[in-house]
Amino acid sequence: MTNRDHNRYEIGYRRPPHHSKYPKGKSGNPTGRPKGIKNFQTEIQEELNARLAIVENGKRKKIKKRKAIAKQLVNKAVAGDPKVIPLLLNEMRSSESGQHLNSSEAQTSAEDERVMKSIVRRIRDSEAGSSPPETETSPSMPSAPGTDGGKSS
Repeated sequence: MTNRDHNRYEIGYRRPPHHSKYPKGKSGNPTGRPKGIKNFQTEIQEELNARLAIVENGKRKKIKKRKAIAKQLVNKAVAGDPKVIPLLLNEMRSSESGQHLNSSEAQTSAEDERVMKSIVRRIRDSEAGSSPPETETSPSMPSAPGTDGGKSS
């Protein structure tokens, strides 16, 4: 082997030609990712909020694409499309169950309010120097606000 054979650079897999290599210290992507690039979810939301011109009952109107999808879904379900009916019913059930949760939260908060008032009343009574009232009801069922457990003062 001569010295000339060792200096020879073979081009092949993972060995690019010298003229096409990046120089040391220089990036292969000097500008990087452009600023303001949106993710896929953001793009979908923007498209769903975009307006679309339709003709309904002979009148031209602009509605959001989101609403147009809902209209088509309902119209296909009314027409009897077997693929769309379960989808629409499931969507209706999930939205109705969400409303029931909100009304039960309101009941819970009213009950929580009664418990809190009872606790505050007990604390104020104990700070005033009076003995704590005898518990006539279970701790989970406090007496109604404004009552003193059936005792009169």
